[in-house]
Amino acid sequence: MNKLRFAPIIRVSTEKQAKKGESLHTQKTQILQAVANLGGEIPEHCWQYSGQEHATPDQERIKLTQLLDDSSKGIFDCVIVADPSRWSRDNKKSKEGLDILKKNKIRFFELTKEFDLYSPNDAFLMGMFTEINQMIAAIQNKKSIENRIERAKKGSPTSGSLPYGRTFDKATNTWGVDTKKLLLIQNAAERYLKGEATRSIANSLDINESFLRHTLTHSCSNIWECRFKNKDCNIDETVMMEVPRLLDDKTIAAIKEKCRNNIVSVRGNRKYEYLLSGHIYCSRCGYMMSGYTSNRIKPYYRHSQYHNAKSCDFHKRVPAVDIENRVLWELVKTLGDPQQLAKAIERATPNNEQRDLFIAEKKELEIKLKKEISIKDKIIEAFTEGLFGKNEIEKRLEKVRENEKAINSRLQIIENSLSAMPSPEHIKKASVFIGRVAQDAARHNPKIIFDKSVKWKKDLLEKAFSGVAPDNKRFGVYVDWIDGKFTFEIKGHIIVEKRELDDDEEFNISKMVGIH
Repeated sequence: MNKLRFAPIIRVSTEKQAKKGESLHTQKTQILQAVANLGGEIPEHCWQYSGQEHATPDQERIKLTQLLDDSSKGIFDCVIVADPSRWSRDNKKSKEGLDILKKNKIRFFELTKEFDLYSPNDAFLMGMFTEINQMIAAIQNKKSIENRIERAKKGSPTSGSLPYGRTFDKATNTWGVDTKKLLLIQNAAERYLKGEATRSIANSLDINESFLRHTLTHSCSNIWECRFKNKDCNIDETVMMEVPRLLDDKTIAAIKEKCRNNIVSVRGNRKYEYLLSGHIYCSRCGYMMSGYTSNRIKPYYRHSQYHNAKSCDFHKRVPAVDIENRVLWELVKTLGDPQQLAKAIERATPNNEQRDLFIAEKKELEIKLKKEISIKDKIIEAFTEGLFGKNEIEKRLEKVRENEKAINSRLQIIENSLSAMPSPEHIKKASVFIGRVAQDAARHNPKIIFDKSVKWKKDLLEKAFSGVAPDNKRFGVYVDWIDGKFTFEIKGHIIVEKRELDDDEEFNISKMVGIH
């Protein structure tokens, strides 16, 4: 009589378990002994169905799928597991798999005990075992996520890889900085702000360009955003963890602004320079508009055809030449007229009273933060001198950490608010810079601006539109179509209120010479 050929399913759920090997070894030993007692054998090719795989519901199980596919090929007679949980923890998939085995006349064993797949009693027991295992897996999964969230709230990394350039000492539960990576990022930031392309920087540093760009813009502050999401457990929570910073907020803001200003048109006639690229928006939905060129080689701005972010009924094409020249005209007129300039600065200046309140609160919080750090140092000193036990120290340190976290969280909010509220000095300084390059031309003949180089015009526009308004909207030109006419308003370090595109009697586009 031929020996029964067994296909073992020996499986663990995580790579960590697989590396330790204890569970795999135990299951293998048990199965080998059971097969020997049953007088069967395990062909060499049947070991391929064992290894690391998730047993939790909805997880892909390639090895089990392969076993079910091979069950019709006559290469094994039985399936054997150390316990039913190694088969499946998803009752639906368990039934589907058992039906396939039954159809292909494959027998099922839990060590030396055979489950008769044609027996209603055995089918019920298998279903019951699977339901219980599924419940246990779901409970463990939920507890695992909840525990990770709690550890994250206490400052311990529990979600994916550490943010770039940071280290974490599990023994002392403290964060640190990888000095080599810190210097690399600081070097990259300095070179990028001086005008070097990210591709060139990345190649010289032997790192991926996309990774470098993402790190510079999203991973250099003192906040690491960790999101925990699991639809089966109805969990979707984000924890803001404080980590050592790689760059100061001013540098990060400058990098983000430069990234935004580097946006260029990627379609149409590349010979045309879209001066307002990255600075022109729809007044209705706030979506950035892009430059295009029609079949008649006429440049214009409009919503991208892939614009699905918001519903917007503004589908007009804004003539590029008209809007660009009119914006330049308004800037020069305003900068050349001291009274208009004063009014424009006043409109652009944020609520100074609110700014002063933020600054005062920031100073108070910084004093409190220094006190908390001092308290923490004293607690640690007391511990080293043996004045407190480990449990007492943990309780005291936990309270200090909570206070530090609350203070730092509020400080971050204040910093973000202040960065979106440029000071009057900053606004005037920017205006003076623009005024120096435009005032003389504006005073004698504003139309001279149209003879300036493209670089001169771009520099003027970028200085006027660098930053964000107090309402967190981007500085730039906001266009609309009202009563059959294009309208626009300028929001920048100076503000020009809404105008019709062709309402200035002094300004006649048809008489403007050339265009860029």
